[in-house]
Amino acid sequence: MEDEKIEHIKSYISRYLSVSMGIIIIEPEMANNITDIYRYADDALYRAKEDGRNRVVVYDAKIFGAKAFVPTFTI
Repeated sequence: MEDEKIEHIKSYISRYLSVSMGIIIIEPEMANNITDIYRYADDALYRAKEDGRNRVVVYDAKIFGAKAFVPTFTI
């Protein structure tokens, strides 16, 4: 997305628009409630931003257990 050079005039972070995503892959029995699902996706989103923005981070509790993330990839 950032390669498209869409200006983001009001941003203090970057001159251009970027996209960061946090994705969760989880089996229904691995989350106790909807709050956990949102929290895991939010954790992945913030990891994407911390890792340099403009990327996707996948949280996969089934494979890696709690608080584990699949390596990020750039959009």
